[in-house]
Amino acid sequence: MDNNYFKENELNDWELLQAFNEKTHLFDELTPTKVKHHTDGTGYTVTRLGDTRYWNIELKYRNLNLMEDGRISGATDKGSFFDETIFIESHKAADMLFDTINGLTPLYINFLADGTTIIFNLSNLKKRPKKTGTMNIKSNGYGKFEIAKRQGLYITDAAIYNKNGKLIKRAGEDFI
Repeated sequence: MDNNYFKENELNDWELLQAFNEKTHLFDELTPTKVKHHTDGTGYTVTRLGDTRYWNIELKYRNLNLMEDGRISGATDKGSFFDETIFIESHKAADMLFDTINGLTPLYINFLADGTTIIFNLSNLKKRPKKTGTMNIKSNGYGKFEIAKRQGLYITDAAIYNKNGKLIKRAGEDFI
């Protein structure tokens, strides 16, 4: 197992979140979670009415790009692909949804290679993920192939920010 691989990715994801928050000011405070926790960070925001919202945040950098039609594009060893979903590990989604019992709203934040940021509020999904899969993926951190269960979240359920931190699509809106 390559612990440095995991540490470097976690650090990179955290730096991307901090840079994104500097542009958008979505969170009043962010804190990384402890090692081996099922998410990468927590945060809170105080609303204009003085209410505090707490967030449980999973981060992911993806070597993908957002297309003009709202789909994502990427490449695998089998060639290029275009899709309307982004995958999340099923067990992470379940763990994060269970955290709502403790008042934490689950956010799945994806940073794309083109600078786009895609944010899913897992407790506000409008479309049930139909695209699921058990995949044999190569884990660079574990240095082997592993079987992983994934759920495809529809990009229409996400808020999308451009590389400058400007909101270009609200969650639930169609991509224009």
